[in-house]
Amino acid sequence: MDIRIIFGPPGTGKTTYLLEILEKELAKNDPDKLAFVSFTKEGTYQGRDRALEKFNYNEEDFPYFRTLHSIAFREAKMKRTQMINKEDYKLFSEKMGMNFTGYYTDEFRHNDDLYLFFNILHRNNPKIAQNYLYLLDINKLRFVYDNYRKFKEYYKLRDFTDLIEGYIENNKALPVEVAIIDEAQDLTSLQWHMIWVAFKNCKRIFIAGDDDQAIYEWSGADVKYFLGLKGKIEILKQSYRLPNTVLKFSKAITSLIEKRIEKDYRGLDKEGDVYEIINLEELDITINETWLFLSRNVTFLKEVITFIRNKGLIYDHRGKRSIAKKDIKLINLYEKVRKTMIINERDEATLKYHLKKDFNLQSPWYNSFGWDHDKMVYYRDIIASKTNTNKCNIKIDTIHSVKGGEADNVVLLLDITRQVDKNLNENPDSEHRVFYVGCTRAKKNLFIKYGSSKYQYKIYGGTNEKE
Repeated sequence: MDIRIIFGPPGTGKTTYLLEILEKELAKNDPDKLAFVSFTKEGTYQGRDRALEKFNYNEEDFPYFRTLHSIAFREAKMKRTQMINKEDYKLFSEKMGMNFTGYYTDEFRHNDDLYLFFNILHRNNPKIAQNYLYLLDINKLRFVYDNYRKFKEYYKLRDFTDLIEGYIENNKALPVEVAIIDEAQDLTSLQWHMIWVAFKNCKRIFIAGDDDQAIYEWSGADVKYFLGLKGKIEILKQSYRLPNTVLKFSKAITSLIEKRIEKDYRGLDKEGDVYEIINLEELDITINETWLFLSRNVTFLKEVITFIRNKGLIYDHRGKRSIAKKDIKLINLYEKVRKTMIINERDEATLKYHLKKDFNLQSPWYNSFGWDHDKMVYYRDIIASKTNTNKCNIKIDTIHSVKGGEADNVVLLLDITRQVDKNLNENPDSEHRVFYVGCTRAKKNLFIKYGSSKYQYKIYGGTNEKE
């Protein structure tokens, strides 16, 4: 078996490079003899879509261009109704007298979901799971573990980890000769086990990722395993995203990471710089450029949202637009009626739900709608500034949520919670990687905003507690 390990630093075109490999392999093999797997659906679809575009194939010709979970689901001949879902978690909550959502992040603490999360994490990466034991009541953990298993058995349900475990137990290799694995740094210990079962008969395996961007260790990603892989190593050496100034700054972070593969890669000799700010008011938001505001924790994004709203700018927060098209339509409809004094029954019914009881049709919309004050002021400022409501160049999110994203300007908040500070002291590599990912989203300018909370990340070392 020929194994090639491809390290792709930020912006070096790792996925494009893999797609070029895919094209070469398709010239020699039928598509059903190839596998292209990634941590996300988007990653696998990129490979499939590139092949569909260049060659005369159909989607059905690529049965193994999937996530590992999807492959396991397909091989087990599962139905969607057999997979545990939100309604099942609600039922389980009722029977347990607890509250489970089945949604997990690295920020929740001291709630019932943590017990189900530990169950899944322990099955995916037992070593990482040990880090959460101090948060849990052991008796409660056993109670949840036993009843979760019984609940799934009674209702004949399975979760995604069950699928991977079942595939490994069947010990069945896929009938493929070449496997391409992207975002490998995000695979859990259990998923690595499945990789070697699924692709044990392959002639060639291409494994691509970047250990410096391994920021999902909290959910079981086994970066140590990735670092220990044996094979021919190739490092992509040119970033097509990062200006040299941003790259130099970012490398100050990777120099703090103890366990990593050294990567000598170049940035671009183009306009761009790194700025240090104390207050968001120091920023001059250029509306013709893209902006990405990032924080390690959700809680610190509140000040950014307030800052952007006060400027009357449209933004995307955690995938949700700050204004709704239906609200703009309502405002336009009201103003049309106010000017013409003509209204039909349907428009009257549409507006009536949103108007105050004592509204005056001769008054502008912001005096007549029954919305809360902050929303009214925000929409009024947007309309007054004649902002294009169909365009949004500002995103506000956590670093974990935008991995793979980029923007002309990145504003990185250094505030961290006490829990992150604790992890920074106990497992510094994991937190250095997170902030490295944050810095390397910038295509032009990087703004480092110093924290105002008790704890903050300090790139150049030293204590993380505010003095």
